[in-house]
Amino acid sequence: LYDMFNSWHLALAAYNTGEGNVGRILQSKGVEDYWSMIGKGWLYAETEAYVPRFLAALQIAKNPELFG
Repeated sequence: LYDMFNSWHLALAAYNTGEGNVGRILQSKGVEDYWSMIGKGWLYAETEAYVPRFLAALQIAKNPELFG
């Protein structure tokens, strides 16, 4: 998915909702990144939340002592 979208954020969104959905949004709405997609009702709420939650989990995993 990263090779398809050249973006980890878009790859994560596509993993959650499907590459077809993300691809259609990119083409039809003229946006180029995940952050431009959110908050507009184009993605499911679950997918909008998936990417930030994944990024948060990644930060916690990288610094477990910082987060207890």
